[in-house]
Amino acid sequence: MKSAFAVCFVLGCGGGGKPTSARPVAPPPTTPVAATPAAPPAPDCPAAARALVHEHGFGKVPAEKQAAAQIAAEAEVIAPCLDDQWSAATIACAATRAAPSSCLGQLSEYQEQSFRAHLSDWETNWTRGADRRADEPAHVDPEHDPTPGELPTPQDPAQEEWISCSESLGDVATYEPRLVVSAADRAYAVAVRAGVLRRSCETHWANPVKKCLGAARDAAGVASCRATLEVRTKNAIVNAIADADAKFARVAAVAKNARAIDCKAVAAAHYSDDLLRNHLGSIDPAERARVFAESKQVLARACTVEKWSATTRACIVTAPPNEYELEECFGKESRLTFRFGVPARGVFFKTGIAECDAMGDTIKKLVACDKLDDRMKSMILESYSMQVMMFLDAPGRSQLDIVKRCKETQTTYAEAARERGCAL
Repeated sequence: MKSAFAVCFVLGCGGGGKPTSARPVAPPPTTPVAATPAAPPAPDCPAAARALVHEHGFGKVPAEKQAAAQIAAEAEVIAPCLDDQWSAATIACAATRAAPSSCLGQLSEYQEQSFRAHLSDWETNWTRGADRRADEPAHVDPEHDPTPGELPTPQDPAQEEWISCSESLGDVATYEPRLVVSAADRAYAVAVRAGVLRRSCETHWANPVKKCLGAARDAAGVASCRATLEVRTKNAIVNAIADADAKFARVAAVAKNARAIDCKAVAAAHYSDDLLRNHLGSIDPAERARVFAESKQVLARACTVEKWSATTRACIVTAPPNEYELEECFGKESRLTFRFGVPARGVFFKTGIAECDAMGDTIKKLVACDKLDDRMKSMILESYSMQVMMFLDAPGRSQLDIVKRCKETQTTYAEAARERGCAL
């Protein structure tokens, strides 16, 4: 199976038209699809689909149809993952987090709407029957006016309107207790508060709450909305804000400790034993130690050259040992987060498997090609780290399977490089 990024690299990333059907999706059912597998899923579109479908559940799908419905649901999720070109970071997040839907905030509005439309179509097929679809009016392309005599498709009254949590928060700084921080720390404090409130929204908020808070333009508007909430939703918001403010306070305290946020100390804190313990355990010990040491150097050098703020450095020091937890630390530059996986971006190593080492050599030559822009090169390097770890560290994977996957991926990159005129 080709990796998600390899497919993106071959076909080209970015852009794309609007989906012709974007039905609102009903709230996620609570019935689980199946027991979570013991082995962590590989960070590719099928793995992300399995996790998202597992969390979503079957809803009203009859028990005798659930085995086939699960296959269909995963296919419906794989389609937008590939077609809409989800980032490698989003895919890995959805495939590994306990609550994969919390990763949907990394998608663009269009990508998230497309995903929910696919899943909504799946629900309609399996709860009402595929033959019922033929009786439904055709959808109108939202980018074009209806032709004469053509009417828009009415919303199914059985389905609740879908409202994105990313558009439902309003100004989180105006939520009581209001944020009182320095101008230098404000962006980070807002990012932390928005993150926990978004997760609360995805779990607890009903549509009227989303609409009211999303429309609020000042503190008085937010307070008016919160006054009308059910007790459980009020508590969810109060607790979310308390969690965010406590997290910010921890970071602010560490930011005052110059020794703790020295760039070398920041690198050591991120690349801690907890992060490294379960990575690259199958390669030569000396090579593994070199990769870890070089990854720390990459982060420390970036911290120094780019002059990261005290808040950013303190955020990294206090974050859980996982590159996905660094997003809030970099704010609007969250793409920087994924430079610091294991290994760090640009750190190559020998696996001891000829086919995997050939894949690394091909990628090393490819990123030296002047026909690729910097963004594409960064994505390739980040993908390399994810791919090699996925191939080597997945539990129970045989040597033959690893060889096959590395060889297929190396061939994919080589073919794509030739198509772009990059000499290897």
